[in-house]
Amino acid sequence: MVGARLVAIPVFVAGAAWLVSAEPALWRRIVLGAAGLLVPAFFLVEWLRFRRSGFTARAVPINLTIACLAQSVVTFASGGLESPFLYLAVPLGILAGVFVRGPASPAVVAFQLATVWASAWIGATGAIPDFNLAVFGGGPRVGGPPAYLYSHAAVISLVLRMAGVVGRAARATLES
Repeated sequence: MVGARLVAIPVFVAGAAWLVSAEPALWRRIVLGAAGLLVPAFFLVEWLRFRRSGFTARAVPINLTIACLAQSVVTFASGGLESPFLYLAVPLGILAGVFVRGPASPAVVAFQLATVWASAWIGATGAIPDFNLAVFGGGPRVGGPPAYLYSHAAVISLVLRMAGVVGRAARATLES
């Protein structure tokens, strides 16, 4: 898994570079540009750490927590509920439920839910006028009325909550 992420670095950097060059919103260029540098840097650091120390008990929870944070930031910066990266939260939520112990596991899901509802609110209120990617049509939002955003957020929240529960149940089953 650690080595497989190295293959994703060029794809991730190319995608981030394309969006940074194509997007007119300065805040989005800064966030996606930072993610385009920090995520691959983290992948490289983890690969080097793994080569030096091997697999440790703390490595997976730390990696999943950072992955959930990075996915939420990239999702937010690429249109929130209308981002193509939103759905990556589901497998990350399941994996966090399996591999992240104690109160940190529900905290990861709570962070994901907060990102979803913040995105719904921003899309519905137009609080960030250029919230959606210009390459996807731009503007405060792409979809239908605010009720769509809130119902979408409710369904995504249910799925994320279920993902966390399934992950923790799988963990409990494996530990028994």
